[in-house]
Amino acid sequence: MAVKKGSKNNVSNRGKGAELKKLDGKTVKPILYKGERLGHGNYMAAKFEDGKLARDGEGRPIPYQMV
Repeated sequence: MAVKKGSKNNVSNRGKGAELKKLDGKTVKPILYKGERLGHGNYMAAKFEDGKLARDGEGRPIPYQMV
């Protein structure tokens, strides 16, 4: 019989994938960005803890996986 590892929904069981990323020394979280109307498409963007989107030099939200 295999040993049960625990729920995948428990953050402490996720390991490195549960760690939040940092951009310019500030913690960022993923958020769904819907930019279809602006021609950007929909993707997971980076959001600072104060609620503002992390943006590049052109003003577009930075994809979370690029952080």
